[in-house]
Amino acid sequence: NVPDAPIEKVKATVRRVLTAMGLNEARTLPLVRSEDEEDGTALLNPLSQEETHLRQSLLPGLVKSTQHNWAMRERNVRLFEIGIVFNDTGEGVRPTETLRLAGVLTGSRTPAHWTAEGGSAPDYDHWDLKHVFTQMVDLCGMSGTILPSDNGLILQTVYEEVVGHAGAIDVEAPAWAAPLLGFELDIAVSDDATVKYQPLPTTPPVERDLALVLPQGVTAGQVEEVIEGAAGPLLESVSVFDEYLSEEIAGRSVAWRLVLRSRERTLKDREADKLVKKILKYLKDKLGVERRQA
Repeated sequence: NVPDAPIEKVKATVRRVLTAMGLNEARTLPLVRSEDEEDGTALLNPLSQEETHLRQSLLPGLVKSTQHNWAMRERNVRLFEIGIVFNDTGEGVRPTETLRLAGVLTGSRTPAHWTAEGGSAPDYDHWDLKHVFTQMVDLCGMSGTILPSDNGLILQTVYEEVVGHAGAIDVEAPAWAAPLLGFELDIAVSDDATVKYQPLPTTPPVERDLALVLPQGVTAGQVEEVIEGAAGPLLESVSVFDEYLSEEIAGRSVAWRLVLRSRERTLKDREADKLVKKILKYLKDKLGVERRQA
């Protein structure tokens, strides 16, 4: 099986955590009006006069979605989006793309309940936003320091670059609406999360099962370490598939499955048997582990 790309794992985790917090994922268009993106990237052939530039931020799209909800008399809005923003790098040069996460919160923190005073619940506040923002900074793989700012919080790297912010959003809203809070930050994946691929094997494997008697105090991890050292590069994998306990055995019996393979040629049975004998000798000499006879 081909594993998911590291960035997809990060995005899946972010989605799972935010939906558990009660937020809904939104998808907004990356095209915006020229007056909203004066320094943004202009399209050469825009589809309409209302959408002539590429967005530089996710928050305006979420704010517009919030205003649409307000127009429908919906006071409680909790939205987030994972998407690409574009930064203009000069005429004739392709804009750079950055993956970001943004979210907005407004309205009641919890559903109305008859036990609450007046049947209403408290609205989202600065502390709720700080809680969400702090968790997302960790999940998005961004390193830096969260600092207070004039409008809330910022995420600043060691190079004093601001890569995230959170705070109140100044927007035209109905009188009955609660304050609108929002956050936005970059998403990064560390280098050590890079997946390494190798070509599929073209030679068949050879499997051998070893039922071993482990003396008191010897762990399965120690046994696997000795097996890997004795087998060398021909050992493709080793795994435990059974454990047997009996009064007739002085210890415990654990069965391992060894998968042997050479990338250059097909292994012969006698080569595999010779390697198994070498592994058994190493196990006996180093750990006192022997093959179970019955």
